[in-house]
Amino acid sequence: MGWGFLIFTCGFFSGIACVACLARPAFWRETAPASGKKVVRKSGEWSRFSRAAIQFRCALVTLFRSYGEHHLSNFRDQIGGIDSIQVDGKDVILVACDDVYFDRFAVPLLQSMNQLPETFVTHIHLMRPSSATIDAVTRLGDSLNNIQVSYTTDACNAAFPGNLDYIYYAAGRFLVAPYLLERGARRILAIDVDSTMIKSPWPIIDGLPQEMTVGFVFREDKKNAWQKILANAVLLKNDLSAKTFSNRFARALLVNLGRRQRFCVDQIVPYYLVRLSSSAIRSRIRGLPANIMAVGKTDDAAFWTVKGRAKWQTSSPDQALITA
Repeated sequence: MGWGFLIFTCGFFSGIACVACLARPAFWRETAPASGKKVVRKSGEWSRFSRAAIQFRCALVTLFRSYGEHHLSNFRDQIGGIDSIQVDGKDVILVACDDVYFDRFAVPLLQSMNQLPETFVTHIHLMRPSSATIDAVTRLGDSLNNIQVSYTTDACNAAFPGNLDYIYYAAGRFLVAPYLLERGARRILAIDVDSTMIKSPWPIIDGLPQEMTVGFVFREDKKNAWQKILANAVLLKNDLSAKTFSNRFARALLVNLGRRQRFCVDQIVPYYLVRLSSSAIRSRIRGLPANIMAVGKTDDAAFWTVKGRAKWQTSSPDQALITA
């Protein structure tokens, strides 16, 4: 969008922020000031003020390298295991989970990868892990012949105390991604942990345009900002554009996760960041093909996943896919 648009955005939303501060009780109660009646919204719908605030912070992150940097530095200081990661020159599958999702989804995901002939490098970002989960990761890595497993631990101190846990958990893998690139990862594919690998995604990614260094699942048919990007698969290559975008992504997530949120921000934040990026960076951001991640079973997808209640209604993710 360029510098002019960014400056306009910051100025415009600064005005909104001033109005919001003056009318703060009405905004936070979500009531109409004139009538006092509660505004009725559809489930999962963002308020205009919330969207404006998130977009404003994304604009600041894009404009100023220092904005949110202390959040990222604090995050770096409180995660464990980052300095021991060995991913230099490697393609990395990145997931994040808590104890429950580790047992339910991460273990079956790794087992599905181990059944394939290729060797895979996987990094698991563990959020509030118990000692039993950390021990289980170590044992699992030793027992799988085709998988190199590394992990980091996150006490989730960057999360706003009043927010639901899953709001932070959904963003966790994108917070650690800049450090994997810093450690020399060649390419990162950050996926939802509730997935099953059917075949290697890397040959599919090899066929993508060389100038593409950041990949999202775009949904242009959706009208809402929080629906236009699906964060179930995100590609990051180790070049300057991707590293810049990944850093901005992490900073923008952290400055928003540190505030009260009703919904997940891992999809609305990258939507605004893509729109606010310079043409040089936007030219490197492309859509991922549909056969990277499929919701349900398809013949040619690298990963299958099941969403909603279906993933909890069977004994395993594989069984959920069979019945999907």
